[in-house]
Amino acid sequence: MAPPGSLPMPRLPALLIAVLALVCAVPDAPAEGGLRLEGGISIGAPPSAAPPPQPAVRHNPASYARPGPWGRLRKVEIFLEASESVVARFPMPAPQTTWAIPSTELDAVAERLAQAGMRAPSIRRLLDPANRSTDKSLVRLHPLPDEIEQLTPQGRARWYAELATYPENDYARTPMVMTLPDPREWFRTSGLRPELLATIQRLSYPFGEAIAFSDIPLLLGMAESRSEALAILKAATRTRALLVKLELDRSSDLAEILEYWTTGLNLRRKDIEPMLTAIRDVEGAERLDVVHLLPALARKLLYTYPAPEMARQGVLPDCHWTSLNFFNSHEDDFLLEDRIAADALVKEFRAVSPPYRFGDLLLFLNDRGEAVHSAIYLADDIVFTKNGRNTTRPWILSTLSDLNGSYLHASGTRMEGRRRIPAP
Repeated sequence: MAPPGSLPMPRLPALLIAVLALVCAVPDAPAEGGLRLEGGISIGAPPSAAPPPQPAVRHNPASYARPGPWGRLRKVEIFLEASESVVARFPMPAPQTTWAIPSTELDAVAERLAQAGMRAPSIRRLLDPANRSTDKSLVRLHPLPDEIEQLTPQGRARWYAELATYPENDYARTPMVMTLPDPREWFRTSGLRPELLATIQRLSYPFGEAIAFSDIPLLLGMAESRSEALAILKAATRTRALLVKLELDRSSDLAEILEYWTTGLNLRRKDIEPMLTAIRDVEGAERLDVVHLLPALARKLLYTYPAPEMARQGVLPDCHWTSLNFFNSHEDDFLLEDRIAADALVKEFRAVSPPYRFGDLLLFLNDRGEAVHSAIYLADDIVFTKNGRNTTRPWILSTLSDLNGSYLHASGTRMEGRRRIPAP
């Protein structure tokens, strides 16, 4: 998927970076036409060829991080959704699927759709001038639900990747991405009807190590009421996150744990040490939420959604703003400016190799050297991040495996580490 914006990054050492676009390559809000969750497999065939439905594969949400200097960490997966009040603020998308193609590419569409699995009569109907519309240099095709159903999972992945190269195809550019192998498990607590879940499963397609779903308009067309349409949009903002707790007892190496969570520079040690010592020494108080080990601004933001007033500079925070502000006590909105943020990445950070440590900045770079995403490393495979520059994406704790599945699926993409240079 081509990111709607990205951050070009030269390899360090470097001088300055020119003008940069700081937009994480994860879906944005309904108002921008696309919704994205996170995801993993290729799913079945159209209804006529589909096997009998199988029970959803249940996923264990609790696990422990690998042993390390960070201490014993217990992880529990949760799903966050934007509130109804947030979703209701956006215009309701039309329930008609539209594919926008440059008029210069129209002659090749029939062959590409045939390769994707669409049958010849449907292709003829779709391309009939009476059934399409033209807007300047664009031709807009309006497939019917049964025509969309004809595409195979692999064919759908190729066709939507083609559509994603054109900015007008918001849902192809910013799909819902799921990082569980079964969409029914991803949406198990969403309250969506089984028919809606079956449609998501049927029309999902491979997306690197994840699975994606782009047919939001088709799903909205199945809604039985406006309230159900809002429920669909709310579920489409679903984000997998982690609750992480540090477990302590008399056997815990408190010196090593303190060294790790204070970055080796005694950062916030005066606040953290008394708390960890008390928890270790009191029976029944063995667990501390990791949020208490984060810097002030990250503690304030975690598990919350951007407030409207955060757009006072005309743009909302994204993953890069989040990463660059991690150690700050208060928001530095100067970092919303592309040039300033790029300059900070070059001048205030140095390249580092694994093993990473608490507070390191991880950049996800495409084959052109553009940073399509960034996150802050916490411990093991746990990161602090925000996916997307909009009000329907919260600040969360996530996993490197989820980010790798979403951002490192394209050829030539890679992840690189940066560490803040201590002030002299």
